[in-house]
Amino acid sequence: MDIYAADLSDIKVSYSNEYVRKDKESITTKDHIFIIGAGIFGSGIIYYKKLETGWLSYVISAMAGILIILLSILILEDENDEDNEDVNTRVQ
Repeated sequence: MDIYAADLSDIKVSYSNEYVRKDKESITTKDHIFIIGAGIFGSGIIYYKKLETGWLSYVISAMAGILIILLSILILEDENDEDNEDVNTRVQ
């Protein structure tokens, strides 16, 4: 185990070549509720900023909210899949 440390004024940087494995965390309902809330909140902000465009602001904010929700779930599930995957079984 090699550990290197450097002290740069108030910034401390350390390096270790050991791989630290996180505990596997499954996706919970709380995660999905948070993502849906973030999508609704983001959609509301976009609607407020695009209010002067008329009916088009409904369409833009709805599409943006759906994109926020779908991309957030996709990223969350992709991170969970990478945790379950073994390094030797990855396709290169």
